[in-house]
Amino acid sequence: RRVVRRRRGGGRPRRGRRRGRRGGGRGGRRGEVFEEEVVDLSRRAQALLEERGDSDAEAAGLVVKLEGSAAKLKGMRSRMREIEDGVIRCLQENPELAAQELPPALVVGFSDEPHDQHTYQMDPLHNSAPPAHGHWVPHVDSPGVPLSREEEEVARSLGGRVVQLEVATANLPTVGCIVVEPMGKRLDPGGFASSGLVIVLHGMPACEEVAKEWTEVMRMTRLLDGGLTVLMPLLLAPDPSVEPDDLRAMTVCAMEALGHSSCVVFGKAWGGPWAAEIAAMADDPDSGLRGRVVALAVFAPSHVRQDLSVRAMQLPTFLTWASDDQESDFEENSPAWLAGLRLSPPPTLWAMVEEGGSYLPSVLEQEASSFWGREAGLALSFFVMACHLRKAVSRHDAIAKEASEVPQEIHRLCEELPDFLSDQLEQDARMPVALALDQLAQKVGAAAALAKLDRVVSAWLNSNLAEPQRTPATHEARQVEAPAGGGAGG
Repeated sequence: RRVVRRRRGGGRPRRGRRRGRRGGGRGGRRGEVFEEEVVDLSRRAQALLEERGDSDAEAAGLVVKLEGSAAKLKGMRSRMREIEDGVIRCLQENPELAAQELPPALVVGFSDEPHDQHTYQMDPLHNSAPPAHGHWVPHVDSPGVPLSREEEEVARSLGGRVVQLEVATANLPTVGCIVVEPMGKRLDPGGFASSGLVIVLHGMPACEEVAKEWTEVMRMTRLLDGGLTVLMPLLLAPDPSVEPDDLRAMTVCAMEALGHSSCVVFGKAWGGPWAAEIAAMADDPDSGLRGRVVALAVFAPSHVRQDLSVRAMQLPTFLTWASDDQESDFEENSPAWLAGLRLSPPPTLWAMVEEGGSYLPSVLEQEASSFWGREAGLALSFFVMACHLRKAVSRHDAIAKEASEVPQEIHRLCEELPDFLSDQLEQDARMPVALALDQLAQKVGAAAALAKLDRVVSAWLNSNLAEPQRTPATHEARQVEAPAGGGAGG
């Protein structure tokens, strides 16, 4: 009944009290009543037959009534099976109904706070396991794209799809990429405005370990919750045949294919130097990337030339390392990166954590003193959201002065920022930033509110994400040297 009502009326079905497991609505309740009657009649008939003998007329009448009720119950059970078969056929033809309306539901918690508990519907027909980041979508749909078995499994476990980018360079004619989008983008491609693009260069083959690592990273950093799209090129690093122009063309192609005007670039281990090459072209007017790469985040990156790191880190930069990383040794690979930090303008966020090894989720769950005791993953989330937010505000700098509505993608990014920034927007510090921005826009207009937000977020980034009541270290005081003993630095 729920499915039929939705298909006929086009609206959202009314929510009622959940019925028992035997059935929903009046049909299920009638089945329960008849079953209870059959059981009761059976007991009474058996008791009378034992007490008065087989010839008792009352007992015989009860037996007849019992047989009639049993036949009626059997007919109802048969009818219920027909209805269930019809519902299943309907869901097979319209799988999105299973994703949006039917139980069972999966509750994903990003913390112990009630407002951080999110409920997502699973697909009862296929029993698909949702990705760890929680943004489950019904199917991986990659028409016309040839997938290896490993790539298909990784894309499915990430809740994403595979696309082929037509890079059209001599070394990279095409590049297969896994695209993981927010659930809203998959369910409403035309109406959902993505907040930005994150390009992840991990340099590893498509495998179960990669899927597990990056689904956990997406969950911890809440990238999809902020409305961001994540793209993971299937490139193995190091690859001497891949030149900077190939990376440039791939990045431009990715933004155009997915409809984004800017991106943040992630690089891990051997993918770090590639991410630096892309970031270093962000100021080149002939690269097609000028003003379009808004930030760089690298995790235990491999060795890079110092001149490249210095040029790359002219962008806002996030760098973190675990002192027990056995795959990308800090002493061997860090000197050029640390030199880039010393010579770069703010914001540059840096932390050395004691544990985590080469597994990024373990690194990001460590607290870092340079992030005021926050977990590195939370600091990374704030960094990415803030960098995308500044770029989004600049795209809307021509918004009409009389407008009071905040653009959808800006509102979504603000939802992932800490509440204390609301105080800087002249609102209650306990109020969510998105709500504080809405109230400010109602008072002074959206244009003035966005200008104020840009100043607040920029100052917060340059303070190393400090809370207002603390005195942030200046950029000069945060000159980076290789930390002794693997303690937190910054």
